[in-house]
Amino acid sequence: MAEYTENLNLFEPGTDDNIGIEESLKTNFDRIDEKLGDSLKMPDGKTKTTLGQRLNEMLEETKTLQTQMKDEMNEEFNKVVDDAMVGSLASRGAARFAPENTLAAFYAAFAGGFWGIRTDIRMTKDKEFVCLTDATIDRTSSSTGNVADKNLAELKAMDFGSWYMEIYTGERIPTMSQFLEFCHDYNMIAYLEIPITLTVTEIESLISKINEKGMINSVAIVCFDFGLLKNIRDLYPRVAIGYGSGLMNQTAIDRVKELKRAFLYTNITQITTANMKLSTKSNVKVDAYTLLETKFEEIENAVRRGVRRVTSRKHNYHPF
Repeated sequence: MAEYTENLNLFEPGTDDNIGIEESLKTNFDRIDEKLGDSLKMPDGKTKTTLGQRLNEMLEETKTLQTQMKDEMNEEFNKVVDDAMVGSLASRGAARFAPENTLAAFYAAFAGGFWGIRTDIRMTKDKEFVCLTDATIDRTSSSTGNVADKNLAELKAMDFGSWYMEIYTGERIPTMSQFLEFCHDYNMIAYLEIPITLTVTEIESLISKINEKGMINSVAIVCFDFGLLKNIRDLYPRVAIGYGSGLMNQTAIDRVKELKRAFLYTNITQITTANMKLSTKSNVKVDAYTLLETKFEEIENAVRRGVRRVTSRKHNYHPF
């Protein structure tokens, strides 16, 4: 009598003289296919020549997955890309309550309960980074001229508060390092929107200052120039990146995927159900920036549709 295994009812080859080894193996594989499906077919539908080939390839895939999981476990938690919570950022600080891009505005954002602060970065003549939206100081200071034509000491001597309200007279322009130190001390996330003109040397200096303040896992570098962001990603795999795009389409989403550890930073008017389906399908996180005319209901709708973070200039408090 032929002997059978207990689990799959298979012949043990060579136990019955009436059934040859080759025939018993063939019968066994037929029964395996009946019990387990096609034993040569991979999960992707491709069929291998032998069972051994399939098992070897599955083993290699398992090893690759284990390596990826180990690498991810060894990575430090990044508050920008790894934290799934919904949050709001005060653009230029709470700029409806205090002069934009000043420590007073940053304090107001903290008091308002914002998750983070987004600021613009400019470089001075002596290669220092400061928080300022415009290329000139005309609109937000007591003086005039290009930021790039003035040393930090010159800028620090100027008044960046009285243009907004007399009680803020004497408010100084903060350096990027001061901004990062503030965010570190008050446990806030920092979004740094950088100009597209930064050189590799200047990028290295910027990342160095972020590291000095212990903020590499609490900072996002935001820019509307994909090429510049690609250079940053090639140099620094860990830092979170926000790809700015006025349009939310498949091209923008594909660029975010290419950057890795990144998110799409787009106009809130682009947050439609159809566009969010595109991002969800590609597993791409989306942040939205508002306009001065943005209504509170639009922010709520964007969050309902799946936006993670909203950057607002209109609200003096955490809006949700």
